[in-house]
Order: sequence, then structure tokens, then C-alpha cells
Amino acid sequence: MNKENFYKVSYESQIEKTSLTIWANQKPNPLKLSQTIPKNLSCVEINNVPGAFHIHNLFSLEECQNFIDLAENLGYQRESEVSESKEICKSDNLTWIIDNDTERIIWNRCKDLIENMKYLFENRKPLGLNAKFRFCRYNKGDYLKFHTDSACPGRRVINKYLIANAYPDRYSEMTFLIFLNEDYEGGATRFLVDKTTLTQKESDVCSIIEVDIHTPAGSVLCFPHGFHPLHWIYSFEPVLRGRKYIIRTDVLFKLD
Repeated sequence: MNKENFYKVSYESQIEKTSLTIWANQKPNPLKLSQTIPKNLSCVEINNVPGAFHIHNLFSLEECQNFIDLAENLGYQRESEVSESKEICKSDNLTWIIDNDTERIIWNRCKDLIENMKYLFENRKPLGLNAKFRFCRYNKGDYLKFHTDSACPGRRVINKYLIANAYPDRYSEMTFLIFLNEDYEGGATRFLVDKTTLTQKESDVCSIIEVDIHTPAGSVLCFPHGFHPLHWIYSFEPVLRGRKYIIRTDVLFKLD
């Protein structure tokens, strides 16, 4: 990885913290991702979490390691998000606004699988990924407390400027979590699910259940967010051993 290919395009503010650097690259596809669609690619819906599914084997283990090495070389920054005086997140973070070639390569690998799931979104057409890739490194004891993901416009770098709403015809409606390793303990993705959505039976009794998900390296965990009725509350449980590496981005859907 040639670090000289990357430059600081902008900064992201933190509450009572120093700003986080946002990176971009000059030459396309710096990780040399293959344009070949993986042969063992598969989509598996997740039991007890309606609307959530895994895309397995989207990336090879070598590609996952290249993502990890890239972020380590650029340098993570510590992030502690605070809401109402309560710390809700402890992790190291880095944001890379990926180039169009990188986005198209990744999207072309998975677009048919996601297209098959568009019934979850009233058949709105998925158009691509948000170019904002948030790399997160969770060390021992790090966590992300219960929250929901918000819908957002797609970002892109154009002529070395970061455009916050680069695609007026689309908006995000699904979280796209890339898992880069699995040599750690703890750190499960925990969903709070309304049991009545599973049984289709209303009840006066508290029906919230916890569902823990473990995603293998090279796979992606997808689930609706924003105003979607299946936008579940979720957390990342504390890492007990090792380091957990993920990338968070979004799937952008065509606006009505």
C-alpha cells in the first residue's frame, strides 16, 4: 500500500474531542481488489432478526488483511462518543472515502444478492454503496452500546472535495457491516428484537429478546436502518480478547 496515494480530504468533528481525519485516495483501486465475483458467494437470512442477512465470502482473507493493513498504516484515532453525559462508544476509528472504482468492484460482487432482497424495501432499487467507509478497531474492553443507525445521503470525493450529498437520487436504508477478522473473543453483534414480529401475535407481556450474531471474516452483515420498520436496536458487545476489525457503510436506494 502506497501511503502517498492517500491525502486528508476533510475532518469530522467529535463532541469535546479532536477532529477525526477523513482520507481519500488519488489513484483508483489502491487495494487492487479483483473484479472477479467470488464463486462461493452466498446470501443467508438471519434467524430471529427479520430483515437481517449475511453475505458470505464477499472478500477473501487476503483482501481482509489488506484492508486492516491499510487502516493501520494510515493510523486510527481514538473515538469516544458521548450522549447525555454517557459514553456510548469506545473504539479506534478511521474514515476513508473510497474511490468510484473500488465502490463499483465491491458493489458488482454483491448487487445481485442485494437486488434479490429488495422486497424488504418495497421493491425500491438498490443503486450502490455509500463511499464513506468507517473503519473501526475494537480493542479488549471496547464496545458500542445499544443504538439505531440513521439514514444518510451518499458521500463522494469530487475534484478533491468531499461532497456530503453526492447523489440526489438516492438515500441510505440499509447498514452494510464488513467483518475483517475473527481471531477475537466477545464482540458479538447483539440485536434487540420484538418477539411479536416473529410470532405475529400481539401480547401485553414484554416481548423483547436479545439475539447475538457472529459474522465470519470476509462476510457482510446487512440490516435495515433509518425509518424502515425493521430498524432494530443493536450493540457491539465488549471485546474480551484480541482485536475486532470492521468497516461500516450503507447501501443506497433510489428515492421514490
